[in-house]
Amino acid sequence: MQKNLLYFLSPHHNRSAIAEAWAEKSSLDNWKFTSCGWGVVQRDPLSVKAMHEVNIDLTNKPSRLVSNQLLEQATCVIAIYDFYNEIEPSIPALYKGKLVKWNIPDPGKTSKSEIEKWAKYQEVCDIIAENVKGLEISLKTIR
Repeated sequence: MQKNLLYFLSPHHNRSAIAEAWAEKSSLDNWKFTSCGWGVVQRDPLSVKAMHEVNIDLTNKPSRLVSNQLLEQATCVIAIYDFYNEIEPSIPALYKGKLVKWNIPDPGKTSKSEIEKWAKYQEVCDIIAENVKGLEISLKTIR
């Protein structure tokens, strides 16, 4: 049986990598997961540290830019960005029907200090984990 593809996107591939890692820990058996960034892709060490705190290792996750091939293959595409402080990803109209948007702040843009940024990454990890838990129910109906 071929698995459905859930494709997570975020501007710098930090929040989407976190979402991919949480999804891999979920009980979504008929799904495979991947993630990317649509802007300048750069892994923030604090995103890795925040996930390490919950025993999830992001150090070996490659940083990738958005792929039209994966957009086409995806059953569902989730764009994770701050609706008020970041530009929405440019997704071809052909794929808009499978696009879901999550309004999750960018710790790098909403923090004034490194300590505050660290705390925001911890919050964002929790928010994304809760969103992924919610996916388990809604995605079970997609074939």
